Amino acid sequence: MTIHDKYRVLQENLKALGSVAVAFSSGVDSTFLLKAAQEALGDKVIAVTASSCSFPKRELEEDKSIL
Repeated sequence: MTIHDKYRVLQENLKALGSVAVAFSSGVDSTFLLKAAQEALGDKVIAVTASSCSFPKRELEEDKSIL
């Protein structure tokens, strides 16, 4: 199975869910998943980032700038 086949399967699985919330950290994995979900579902996707004392404020600001 090629990488393109795997991406197509991911998009099919996301479409089957109907809508999703992506736990977004601005890292490579969550950024990739968010992009794939947006391509598959359009406006039926939300990105969620937690804010706590263990999550650096600068990272939260970086997340906001990406979205």
